[in-house]
Amino acid sequence: MREETIRFTAFRSHWGFEASFCTPVHRNEKGGVEGEVGYFRRNNLVPVPEASDWADLNQQLLAACREDEQRMIGERKQSVGQGMIIEREYLMPLPEEKFELAEISYPVVDGKCCVRVRTNFYSTPLRAGSRPQVKILPAYIEVWNEGRLVARHERCYLSGRQVLNLEHYLNVLEQAGSAGWFDPTQTVA
Repeated sequence: MREETIRFTAFRSHWGFEASFCTPVHRNEKGGVEGEVGYFRRNNLVPVPEASDWADLNQQLLAACREDEQRMIGERKQSVGQGMIIEREYLMPLPEEKFELAEISYPVVDGKCCVRVRTNFYSTPLRAGSRPQVKILPAYIEVWNEGRLVARHERCYLSGRQVLNLEHYLNVLEQAGSAGWFDPTQTVA
């Protein structure tokens, strides 16, 4: 028996499907899916495609999917695309509301103007003690304050790291200079 996380249960409920888990080591339980993933990977991701950004890569992959709709599988009488049209009749309509993929947390900004997200620290331009909303996405960490995106970092999957952006500290340095805490024109001997 698998134990679903709260986030997965919310995802499943939003899209209206039942979870049916298979045994990870038994490829025969999901052979069609494994085979199609392998086919797509071998034909569209090897070698690794060159793309200018995520949008470009997504466009390339969408074009590959559209081209794949013409493919015939084995001795079947219809193409992949024709099979999709038949299957579409049995699918539920998409929900009107979007599902937020991000995991949300509300960490406190520490004395170094960072928020702790899981095992790492990410810089923010916010004052220590404030409590922004943090969205944990697969590729990014976003820090939101009063409905505004104030910081966005590439997500770090290592542990115990500090992910810092110098721009988040420029305002503090400017205030320190104007308050006379240091003179940026002076050199340190």
